[in-house]
Amino acid sequence: MNIEKSVKNYLDELSSSPASKSGNISALSGVIACSLGMKICSLTLSNAAYSGVREEMNIYREKLEVNRERFIELENEFDTTYASMTGEAAMTASMVSSEMLRVCRDTLPILKMVAEKGNQEYISDAGTALLLLSSAVRGAYLGILVNCSSLTNQTIAGELLKKSAAMMNEVKDQSKFAVEGIERSLRKF
Repeated sequence: MNIEKSVKNYLDELSSSPASKSGNISALSGVIACSLGMKICSLTLSNAAYSGVREEMNIYREKLEVNRERFIELENEFDTTYASMTGEAAMTASMVSSEMLRVCRDTLPILKMVAEKGNQEYISDAGTALLLLSSAVRGAYLGILVNCSSLTNQTIAGELLKKSAAMMNEVKDQSKFAVEGIERSLRKF
């Protein structure tokens, strides 16, 4: 699937495709998480009350844009991988998912800083970005679980699963902790 299509066309293709699209949707979750973070950075930069964090927000926005583009590339790599289902496709798909875990892990501290230092009028967007990132990392991990079960070399599969579980748990746990902090800050009663 190509996420540059209209949302309706993308969803129509998703709902009618016989191929697994969990990797694509996980990548899309990463794209949206980065986009929300970029939006918060831009709205922070345009607000005079946040002039003390302008340099940081510019850096965060640039890093989020790089990661967003990488998620888009990964989304396209899933299509390429599944279009050429060869004997090596399970390993290739596992490596694409593993790369997505890495990009999620790299995106997490940026989103946490944007949530902490960015325009607080958009704190719920920051929380939503963190939830989407958690969804992306968990979806990528599920893809690794599925694909590793198909690998003939179970030693490699076991090593990949161990490494992937550690990355997934790190992002999942830290994003959960950050979202819970946001929820506490928003409770007024």
